[in-house]
Amino acid sequence: MASGLAGKVRRSTESDEFDLSGYDQARCNELAKACFGEPFPLKEMVRISFVVGGGKLVRQKYSDDLPKFMVNALGAIGFQEDNSATVEAGSAGKFKYHHDTNKNLKFVHVFPKIAEAPAPEQQADEGLAGPRVLKTPEELLLESEEADFTRFLQTHLVTYAQKRKALELLKQRIAVLEEIELKLSRLERLSDEEQELFEGIGSEDLRQKVKQVNLELQAMVEANRLSSAEKSDCLEELESKMAQVQEEIAKAEAEGKAKKVQALAKPLEVLKSTHLQVKAADPVSLPPLKNGDKIRQLRQKLGELERLEKATKTKGHASIDELKRLGERPELEEAALELERRARGWLESDEVFEQRLEANLRVGRAAPRGAGGYNVVSGGIPSLAYRFTPASRSGRLRRCTAALDSPRKKRSQIDLKNGRSGGGMRVDVAMETLDDDEKTDEDEVLHECDVYLNRMYDPPDFVGDMYLLQYPLRPSYRPYGDQGYLDRVELKPKSRRLRFVYKLNQNEHYAEEDVHDEKYEQRHTLSSTVVANPACSYAIGVIRQGRLTLTPVRAVNQLRPDFEDFEKLCKQIASTPGLSDVGDAKGDEKKGDANSESGGEEPSEMIDFNPVRVEYHAKGEKEVIAQPDVGDVWKRLDFFDQTSPEASDIYLQHIVFAANEASEAEKQGLTSQDPKLQDLDLDGDHISYVRGLCGQAETRNKLRLLRQKAHQAQNSGLHLGFLVGGLGADWDKLEIQYMTQLLIDIYSYIKNNEYRYLLTIQD
Repeated sequence: MASGLAGKVRRSTESDEFDLSGYDQARCNELAKACFGEPFPLKEMVRISFVVGGGKLVRQKYSDDLPKFMVNALGAIGFQEDNSATVEAGSAGKFKYHHDTNKNLKFVHVFPKIAEAPAPEQQADEGLAGPRVLKTPEELLLESEEADFTRFLQTHLVTYAQKRKALELLKQRIAVLEEIELKLSRLERLSDEEQELFEGIGSEDLRQKVKQVNLELQAMVEANRLSSAEKSDCLEELESKMAQVQEEIAKAEAEGKAKKVQALAKPLEVLKSTHLQVKAADPVSLPPLKNGDKIRQLRQKLGELERLEKATKTKGHASIDELKRLGERPELEEAALELERRARGWLESDEVFEQRLEANLRVGRAAPRGAGGYNVVSGGIPSLAYRFTPASRSGRLRRCTAALDSPRKKRSQIDLKNGRSGGGMRVDVAMETLDDDEKTDEDEVLHECDVYLNRMYDPPDFVGDMYLLQYPLRPSYRPYGDQGYLDRVELKPKSRRLRFVYKLNQNEHYAEEDVHDEKYEQRHTLSSTVVANPACSYAIGVIRQGRLTLTPVRAVNQLRPDFEDFEKLCKQIASTPGLSDVGDAKGDEKKGDANSESGGEEPSEMIDFNPVRVEYHAKGEKEVIAQPDVGDVWKRLDFFDQTSPEASDIYLQHIVFAANEASEAEKQGLTSQDPKLQDLDLDGDHISYVRGLCGQAETRNKLRLLRQKAHQAQNSGLHLGFLVGGLGADWDKLEIQYMTQLLIDIYSYIKNNEYRYLLTIQD
């Protein structure tokens, strides 16, 4: 079994990327032989990418001859170079060299030979050891890398008992490895099985996993997430540990070791407090059964068929329909057993699994929720309900708590808190897309996180907008930019249209540095169609440090190939007499003769297609044929590659910084003073509130000041003419409409209360 980098490559089950910094010819030869000397035990082709060079920033990490070293090493084991190789079975045993100008890195992509592993019985008959395939959960937990192990802990080991068994499994493997190391120190020969274990995951990696599992167990105890049986086991374990510590303290006191007694006193207090906490906590229900609805439906059908079979035996005969139904029984039993097998958790005991199965058959979907922890096993997976709580300390952000809730909670019961005039705003009005469809099967809740709504528009610090770019569909292994590099980005400010201009590679050996100037002669242009988002119905989500930040999208730019230059050329040819295509002289002569006989035809006028602008309003979508842009010229923009430091700064400062700042301020019980966290109170105006979340809060703030002045005027009996005189020249049509409606409301109030004031509105 290969170890080190070769072992990681051999364990790959999907396309992956590996770095070869510091490798020479000898190491490349060893790596190629260890990785690709034998076929991969896979059913589908994968692409193994090795980083062998790059631009100025990473050039010092790699030898200039490293691409040649890797190419020679692959050729020595029988692999062939093919620049057209791709992720398909026909490319097995091939490789290609590629310079990714977007990432500014050089790659050698290898497509290994694949062969599906033979069955264990066949291997035993033929005496073949064959590559080892990880099948059991135990092997996956022991052999997995750190990222996969963390994912397994969160998704497959959800109960305290499962994590305890995983901890015992890791400790057993560490003990075995220590015995193997002891054998090696005595220069004793290892068996094949011991040699295989020794070349796998080392004891240090396993000890890191042990620490991680211990932290998970401690967190579950502190959060009171123990079932009844787990609570009893935990109390028994704590009592055993307390007895051991007390015994050691008594022994140390007898020996007169005061320091040791003092050192053991603190752990004993921790054990006692933990024991009291666990003892006082209420046990939680077992986790819900995956695919519980389907399992219960199948078991109910099987129960009906069993009763039908007994009835037919009693009657002594059965109808054709009854025989048909009874004939479905074997398939239903097989399907139920397969779903139950998939629903069983890793390292789960038979007793606990049987309890979950019985609970799933007993309890219906409308069962009440359990006392904290996991939801009651209701035959389905609980839905994820979102409760929105406007944070008083932050207007730029609105914190949302994603929590487990009853799947049948009514929409009308989930409202924004602190709602004022107008009855508040319901969540299903502001964020209707977050509600799950009750008719579909709910999925399992794997993780909970805080959600923040982020406003990009924060003058004067930042006045940018968030745009979503949709590229034409291309294969994942040929993204835009693989045939050239992005030369410029242009914007039409009025229509918000974007245009991307790529310079194309024209030289076959475009990866070489000395042909950099001559390889860009033609260009490829992508122009956008704008899909506006005035209703604030789309947002970009980013998860960082366990927090989800939603940033509303100003517009969606759908990019398409732009043939503007080609159309201009066609128009020029069509409108200029005497110009013709010289590619086919004979064809042109025949065409000319035919035209002369028929009296000649005028060249058809080129069709000019105006871009379609799609706007998604609150009441539905609407398509508008955009008029030709008059006075809206292309303006060149500065742009940064996604891997550049500038792009990273923009991402951190304007996307995730505010969420981190607000979270830290909340933990400390403080109000953040950052200007990006300005207040944005909910005052009952649904439209302006949503507009404010989308970054259009300036209009709203002016209207709020206007309302405050009007309220003061009503209370003090002042003349209302100052409201009109206080308007500036920058008020738009929408603001004037709001202001006019407000004055009409004030006039109605005055009239109803028998006040007499002159109210005039001037243009």
